[in-house]
Amino acid sequence: MNEEQHKTIIKETFDTVSGDYDSKELRFFFRRAPKHLASILRLHGDEKVIDVATGTGNAALELAKYLPQDM
Repeated sequence: MNEEQHKTIIKETFDTVSGDYDSKELRFFFRRAPKHLASILRLHGDEKVIDVATGTGNAALELAKYLPQDM
């Protein structure tokens, strides 16, 4: 699987479950998935990321650990 196919699968997964983001079943998944996001994005620590309407906020909270704190 190439990078573009991987991105498509991730996007389709989020699109499919967006209506039930905070359901009991998905809370388990979405608390753990953001831990992999930083490696997928290949963050180096000098980036700035904006979280716009991404649901629970779990992704932003996890990514914040990898970004500069002196903003």
